[in-house]
Amino acid sequence: AGKSIEHWQRQQSRIVSMKNPTAISESERDEVDLSLQQARIAATTNQHVVAMKRLAVQAAQSRLDGLRVRKQQVQLLRQDEDLAKARVDRMLAELDATVIKSPVRGWVATRLAGPGTSLKVGDPIVSVWEEDPMWVEAWIDESRLGKLEVGRNVEGRFAAHPDRT
Repeated sequence: AGKSIEHWQRQQSRIVSMKNPTAISESERDEVDLSLQQARIAATTNQHVVAMKRLAVQAAQSRLDGLRVRKQQVQLLRQDEDLAKARVDRMLAELDATVIKSPVRGWVATRLAGPGTSLKVGDPIVSVWEEDPMWVEAWIDESRLGKLEVGRNVEGRFAAHPDRT
């Protein structure tokens, strides 16, 4: 059963070339023909199996190539991400350097310079009302000085806003 096509072809040629066709039985001739046919079928089947295996290898190679391309794309994206993070860090550093910070906690009382104003180092931009401690310099009627104590709450009125205390 494991004999090659060539073996069965030689057997068939020997039978055909015999001078006495009755020297071999018809069943032996049929057996040789059948074995040759089976060997051809087995060879064709093996060729198909080999072709299918080659296709499977090509498909696997193609998938592997695709994975290599995707791996390179991921590496490029990671590099892009690193560059973007570096840019963000640089921009945050630049922004931190451009933010104007008051040395005291408080509120902007007056804006002395606006966008586009040319300034020199040390020029004031805003005046700040300091949050803590808040103090007021005021003129107090001498008749009321006796009622003042350190730490006591007071109410005051401004001539510009007489309705507010």
